[in-house]
Amino acid sequence: FHDGTRQKFWDKFDAWSTNTMGSTVEGTIQPTAMGIFVAQGGAGKTSIVCQLAKIRNDAVVATHLCRHDYASRNDARTIIRSLCYQLAKMAPAGIHGFRYYKSRH
Repeated sequence: FHDGTRQKFWDKFDAWSTNTMGSTVEGTIQPTAMGIFVAQGGAGKTSIVCQLAKIRNDAVVATHLCRHDYASRNDARTIIRSLCYQLAKMAPAGIHGFRYYKSRH
């Protein structure tokens, strides 16, 4: 990954992460809660997302990368579990409002 490449993506990400059309909480504008990055195979999605998570960890809190040749990673339940696990790891110990539900499956 070279500095200065894919500038169009970085500009769009910065616009999204500082979105002034997001919701307002206590007078502070909140960016849109979730973004999904979709592009053709070979476009560099994995490289961009990995770099994004590394240098903009203030804006990226969870990632899940799908693969065309790895069907179980593309399953909706796997994606949701992966993202939920990453978000739960960030929650402070003793946080109220989280409940554990045992899966029926």
